[in-house]
Amino acid sequence: MSLIIPETEDIEKLQKQFSEALGDDYQVEMYTEVSSSSFFLTKKNVFDLVIFKNNIPFVGVEYKDVASSIHIRLKPEWFYSKFQEVNLKYGIYYFGKENQFYLWSEGKYSFQVFDFASVI
Repeated sequence: MSLIIPETEDIEKLQKQFSEALGDDYQVEMYTEVSSSSFFLTKKNVFDLVIFKNNIPFVGVEYKDVASSIHIRLKPEWFYSKFQEVNLKYGIYYFGKENQFYLWSEGKYSFQVFDFASVI
């Protein structure tokens, strides 16, 4: 599986879209680490974007600059485990070339394609 890393400018553009759509009640930060601790273990992951509400991270966003998102449909566990490990409520993969957003919700074992404009 080879996923091309997007340019910083692409992530900044997506950050601006989320910030404008969500408004002042939310903060959207680039290249942010989210961590989760249990009694024995601390997990950390860095996401292209993290959406916060009241300074609490609840959505991790990963931007993949590929033409096809076939991997997320064939092996979703490779993708949602990153969100699951740090106890995020939601995770989004954005596949830039095909302009598709895939939403994962806590407790789910799959992604749903959603239209960003209609959801926000």
